[in-house]
Amino acid sequence: MPVPIDEKIYLGRDNSINLILLSDEVATPTDAVTSIGIKIGKAYILGQTSQKSTGMIRWGLSSYAVGEIRLYLGGASSILTPGRFSASLIVFDPVSTAGIVWDDELRIQVMADPGSTL
Repeated sequence: MPVPIDEKIYLGRDNSINLILLSDEVATPTDAVTSIGIKIGKAYILGQTSQKSTGMIRWGLSSYAVGEIRLYLGGASSILTPGRFSASLIVFDPVSTAGIVWDDELRIQVMADPGSTL
């Protein structure tokens, strides 16, 4: 039976996946976050603080809600392949230097680039 899909990544596109990091049903501030990684299948993408406003993984922007992160993974076509995957977020801060695996598992479908014309 296929993995149910929560989110889709469209390779070659600018679509985002918008998430709120929750702990005990309360949004967790991202002020102290130094990096966020996501493991999708065998691929691993890491967003650093220096890229948090322009990278594939974004957080802590003034227009974002508390705990909000946005994943712009369409540009990862060199490491992602189409298919269905379970994904895990890993959040790093000065205290949790080895990272905390966020408990909420994502179920993602990676879609091939549908082409440049619609």
